Amino acid sequence: MNETIRIVPTEPKYVDACADIALRAWVPIYESFRRCLGDEIYELLYSDWQERKVTYTQTMHATGNALVALEGTRVVGYVSYLLKGERGQIVGNAVDPDMHGKGISRLLYTAAFDKMREAGCRFVQVNTGLDESHAPARRAYNKVGFEKNLPTVLYYQMLEPKAAPLPTCGNGVQVIPCQEEHLEDCVRITLTTWTNTHAIYTQHLGEKLHDMVHANWQEKITKAVRTAQSSGRGYVAVADGKVVGFASYRTEDTIGVIGYNAVDPQCRGRGIAGLLYGMLLNQMREIGCQCARVHTGLDAAHASARRAYEKVGFTKNLPEISYFMEL
Repeated sequence: MNETIRIVPTEPKYVDACADIALRAWVPIYESFRRCLGDEIYELLYSDWQERKVTYTQTMHATGNALVALEGTRVVGYVSYLLKGERGQIVGNAVDPDMHGKGISRLLYTAAFDKMREAGCRFVQVNTGLDESHAPARRAYNKVGFEKNLPTVLYYQMLEPKAAPLPTCGNGVQVIPCQEEHLEDCVRITLTTWTNTHAIYTQHLGEKLHDMVHANWQEKITKAVRTAQSSGRGYVAVADGKVVGFASYRTEDTIGVIGYNAVDPQCRGRGIAGLLYGMLLNQMREIGCQCARVHTGLDAAHASARRAYEKVGFTKNLPEISYFMEL
């Protein structure tokens, strides 16, 4: 244990030093992002990352849910966290690059866990990258007990405004706007597909932790799919008068984001997912989106989804991992 380091609650006088540490600690991470994504996507997504990092650090410290590591009076690290009922989540955190290897991260995380337990949290989550720049963070999380995890990936592609439209029909399948009468079929396909996904999540997390992390998942995903498919940006794939798949998208500034989507397991292998994604990408281009993004799992249950995304041009990616641990 490093007896020269004290962990104290945040105060306004510490915030500027924490923001400075965040900027210095994240330089190699954003350099890694540029290598993974290429200059064009990187500039669109992260050109103002320093400003956003400072603002986020200031915001999280203003909530009071932050702790600071001090060596004497010098700030050498910090951690901020969220309290969401039974879920605690570590969010912004960094250690002064000149102070790595002194066990400061362990002291910060352990103190944050105590705060979460006091608030009634039953488990804690932290998200980080799977690229090499995040390797020290992953080692630090492993050392404090984060073992159970779900790996995911964020795919990106630039959208060329004058590109030829992607196909939205073929092989007896046509993609059309979702109507109210299609919603029950979308829900049915969702529950069928995600039951298999959550079986694999249970293998990764164990039954007890899965049930805490994904409590009431059927109800939550049903509500999310209904809302997205009713937004005016939801579409269904129809074959022989039957809904065989669905997808939707939303926008975040100039980025189009593919949301929940699935194909009826009995109808896979007919290119249905590609037709659905083609419709979404066509619509994104039409309304002026510059880039498209989609988030999916790196587990076996999402292998077919990853292949389908890659086939329609999602080749740039940032792999991530979400760690979970009981408190």
